[in-house]
Amino acid sequence: MRPFCLPLCSSLVRGSAAGLMLAFALGGSSLAQTASEVTVTAHMGPANTPQALSYPVSYADLNLKNDHARMELDRRIKVTVDYLCEKLGETKSPLIPSCEAAAMREVKAPVEAVKQRAMASNAHWHPGPAWKPPPGRK
Repeated sequence: MRPFCLPLCSSLVRGSAAGLMLAFALGGSSLAQTASEVTVTAHMGPANTPQALSYPVSYADLNLKNDHARMELDRRIKVTVDYLCEKLGETKSPLIPSCEAAAMREVKAPVEAVKQRAMASNAHWHPGPAWKPPPGRK
């Protein structure tokens, strides 16, 4: 799957079959609960021309009741954030707000909510399809 540009700041998180809709972060992003994936969005660009790229991070193949699986989800998110911010041209300057820090901060609460729901669920876990990392990443 290829990243796509968004005109506004947003992150989507799709989780349980509950179909729950929530809002959060950077000025009112949305988060939708319908499938087992988190869409990570990174933002960067000149003040008058915001740019954003997004990429889905599936956790369908991870049993999030397991510590290792939760750590793997965090790793996937970090890999995706790095990829998106690199594509947006982040320069890693201490004078410019970090694309990576903002993207990680934005996705943190929804990912923690997904993990908490998984830990609290009594449903039997069935593995889904494996995550497809961004091009050139593992």
